[in-house]
Amino acid sequence: MKSFNLFLLLAFITTSAFAQDAHADLARKFVNSLNQEQRAKAFYAFTSDERYTWNFVPKQDRKGIWLKDLTEEQKKIGFELLRHWISKKAFDQTEGIIGLENVLREIEKRDSDWPRSPGNYCFIFFGEPHDSQPWGWRFEGHHVSYNFSSYRNRIQSGLPSFMGTNPGKFERDGKTIEVLKEESVAGFRLVNALNAQQLKKAVITDTAIDHVAIWNSRKALSYEPKGIRFGELDKKQQQLFRELLNVYLSRYDGVYAKDLLKEIENAGIDKMLFAWGGHTKQEPGRVYFYRIDGPTMLIELENTQNNANHVHTIMRDKLHDFGGDALLEHYKTAHGGK
Repeated sequence: MKSFNLFLLLAFITTSAFAQDAHADLARKFVNSLNQEQRAKAFYAFTSDERYTWNFVPKQDRKGIWLKDLTEEQKKIGFELLRHWISKKAFDQTEGIIGLENVLREIEKRDSDWPRSPGNYCFIFFGEPHDSQPWGWRFEGHHVSYNFSSYRNRIQSGLPSFMGTNPGKFERDGKTIEVLKEESVAGFRLVNALNAQQLKKAVITDTAIDHVAIWNSRKALSYEPKGIRFGELDKKQQQLFRELLNVYLSRYDGVYAKDLLKEIENAGIDKMLFAWGGHTKQEPGRVYFYRIDGPTMLIELENTQNNANHVHTIMRDKLHDFGGDALLEHYKTAHGGK
């Protein structure tokens, strides 16, 4: 049984998307900055079910060490760690999303830090940051969730991940703020490049689908294959498809993003589906939805709430969310499940 588990792990390491990862030292730096009480809140076992209880709604019982309970120096080190795992673009978007909590607090006329506050985001670790043993961590709060797994100084997984915005678009000091603008624009660019026959395949519903809230599951959901396949698009449309896909892959560092794309292509990018729901013209108050679905990756955007001004986006790795089952089985076997 042990040899079989080792075989699974080696196969996983050979075929999965991961990248060189030099973050263990940064993680230890953050961990070492915590006092005993903070460490007690921040640490869980790698085998803990808490590793899979991710969520992107405001939660008063969210586990981990909250930003509001960190010193300014600790916050700086923590964000340095996050910045190392994701791209600059994604980090800027994350900062923008956290900043929207202050906007919501104004809009909703709240006079307390709950539920709207930039301090209500958490770091949590699963196992001690280690150079040769599996460990993971999460950064999470309202409209943000990043779930990372590491083994032998390599990123085994950066998924599932979630980014959302409310409001999706607003005016502030004479400027238009739209944190997830590229995600919507690239989707509309592709759907509007399709001809009438292609639209019949791509548009799977006249109304936008609003069910991303059930996606904080242990594993990615499976759907009946619907939409238009990449292989049914012409070269220009395929390029637009790739540009939309890259909007999401580029949330991660260059090497990891390339490895994710390689895994998609090895499984057959021609098999990937693009599905649309709702309005195909981007206008105020008009809801819309799209899904990119393939053998390895599932991506979705919906804008259905607050008069179509509340965007949700999600990425799932069908094979290796949370590092995959093989990594967990290896940990249990090699480290006694501790």
